[in-house]
Amino acid sequence: MTQAFKHAEASALMPFDFLRLIWSSALGLLVFAEVPDLLTWTGGAVIFAAGSCAAYGETRSGGKAPAAKS
Repeated sequence: MTQAFKHAEASALMPFDFLRLIWSSALGLLVFAEVPDLLTWTGGAVIFAAGSCAAYGETRSGGKAPAAKS
């Protein structure tokens, strides 16, 4: 992922980064028989929503950071 961030925009790579949530949950279920509980699903939804909101905001602003208020 570090090399990918060097060559592409973060907004293009974030969907692949979010797949880690799904793969780690699936691996935990298959290998360790660990069933995700409600807090796991809620936390995943919060992480996904926050990352999606940040990526959407970045694409709307053209990748520019907002100006700091003094």
